[in-house]
Amino acid sequence: MLAMRIASRVARTAIRARTPPALRSRTITTTAAVCTELGAPLTVRDDWTLAAPGPGEVLVETRAAGLNFAEVLQTKGLYQERLEPPFVPGNECSGTVEAVGAGVAHVKAGDAVIALPRGGAWARHCVVSGAAVAPLPKPPSSDAEWRQAASLAVAYGTADMALRRRARMSEGETVLITAAAGGVGLAAVELAAQAGCNVIAATGSPEKAEIALAAGAAAAVSYGDDPRAFREHVKELAPGGVDVAVDMVWLRCGI
Repeated sequence: MLAMRIASRVARTAIRARTPPALRSRTITTTAAVCTELGAPLTVRDDWTLAAPGPGEVLVETRAAGLNFAEVLQTKGLYQERLEPPFVPGNECSGTVEAVGAGVAHVKAGDAVIALPRGGAWARHCVVSGAAVAPLPKPPSSDAEWRQAASLAVAYGTADMALRRRARMSEGETVLITAAAGGVGLAAVELAAQAGCNVIAATGSPEKAEIALAAGAAAAVSYGDDPRAFREHVKELAPGGVDVAVDMVWLRCGI
């Protein structure tokens, strides 16, 4: 029994030595942008409380967070997964690992990472499943690089899911992408162009068309007010038809 008590005391000492002071109380107080009422502006609070990371979880000190359409819908109560206030939005971020729970071995304190917390990223700290945390190849050297890292996972992950896993696009195919100047749209344009596809970008304005063309689209077409004109323009650009369409605006033009 004495040996067990000594071993337990040694283990507790080792845990305290590895654990930041903020975690020893099993809760973390941080600053967060909180949705306290659906459809209302967010409230910045300095007393937002998080549970300390448990087994398989990671505490990330946030450096930048992404803003996607999903967060806009969540704060209005219109997203497919309805959240009840109060809650902290934000589904992707970049930052530095502050602590890890038991069983997490692929990242450690001090590592620069990207994370998909599925809510909670718009705060100074967030607790994320270790499976949703990935180390960056090298630490960002500027705020701009932290922001770029934070906006990577949702847009490019969604585009990759659509193009590679669902549509199984192949080199040489013609790919039509709507909302091509948005986050997911631009990611889809880049991925399809890099895969050797003929990318047609559909946008709502000439300015947005230029953005999509700069990202790698071979041609751009405007929605306009006439669905038939849009359809004919696409047919001119792709006489053999479109092999893959990634539609994020629910076009009804009979392509």
